[in-house]
Amino acid sequence: MTGNYASDDGGAVLNRFGNVTLTNTTIAGNSADVGGGIHHLTSGLSSTKLHNCIVWGNDSRSATNNELHADNLGVVEIQYTNIGQSFAGYLNQTGNMGTVPMFISPLSSSAAPTTAGDYHLKLLSPLEGKASAALAPANDIDRGVRPQGTGDDMGSDEIGAAGP
Repeated sequence: MTGNYASDDGGAVLNRFGNVTLTNTTIAGNSADVGGGIHHLTSGLSSTKLHNCIVWGNDSRSATNNELHADNLGVVEIQYTNIGQSFAGYLNQTGNMGTVPMFISPLSSSAAPTTAGDYHLKLLSPLEGKASAALAPANDIDRGVRPQGTGDDMGSDEIGAAGP
């Protein structure tokens, strides 16, 4: 989910009253007024879960949480996810990172909306082998087999995986 623009909430994802689970998803280069990448705008009756994701390089024009803005932290779970902001206060914090992902050719969120940019991971990305195998799907976004190398990679791309 890259290059999206929302004039209000959630550049890529807006969860108002549902139960959303994102697994091995890349959310980057998006822009919104609040929650440049994700806005969890809900009560305790819903949840947002991020497993093995990359949430990086998004922009909120009027809020400080560019990647993920949550009105209720107690129902947001982040595991084995690389996120470009503090993840303190979220549920089940296991295996999280906050490092530059090393995309091939990312675009600034100011370019949104756009379909340009390449959000595959470069060789030697620090996210290589850092995802949970138990939470990962069998294939990446290009339908390449996971894992390659030392283990499953965070985000939608598996380094070195060739699609069919």
